[in-house]
Amino acid sequence: MDTSVDFEFLSCPALVTFELSQLQKAASDLALKYNKDLDASELCSEIESFRHQVEAILPDAKSATPLDLCQMIQDYSLADCYPNIDTAFRIFLTLPVTVASCERSFSKLKLIKNYLRSSMGQERLSNLSILSIEHEMARKIDFDDVIDHFAAMKARKIAL
Repeated sequence: MDTSVDFEFLSCPALVTFELSQLQKAASDLALKYNKDLDASELCSEIESFRHQVEAILPDAKSATPLDLCQMIQDYSLADCYPNIDTAFRIFLTLPVTVASCERSFSKLKLIKNYLRSSMGQERLSNLSILSIEHEMARKIDFDDVIDHFAAMKARKIAL
């Protein structure tokens, strides 16, 4: 299940349009899922007041993002009034969107390591992994400049 659905009630459109009972049910469900971080009864009571606070502070509440709401809590020093909502926003905004890049890194590392296993040290393996992972950026490198720079470095060492 998509994690963002659990936090949907904290989005501005939901805060403004959902019935109070819907908001409290969603808040209760979220608090059960994150029971070590959130208190269900407090979150349910905070949500009603927070809804009115958002409508009063933000002129165009329907278009505000969760980051805008979290920033509003910080700007107006509302974290003491809404500690559970503040914590919920922080959890939501710090959840990783995906771990695909990490998985790709290990996949590439495995391919490189298997292919060149016998003749490779750790530094070379790391460098090849980075090149493989960042292949789009590596394709944009002008190799003539790199070669000229490398030749200039070697020429200085020989002249000394």
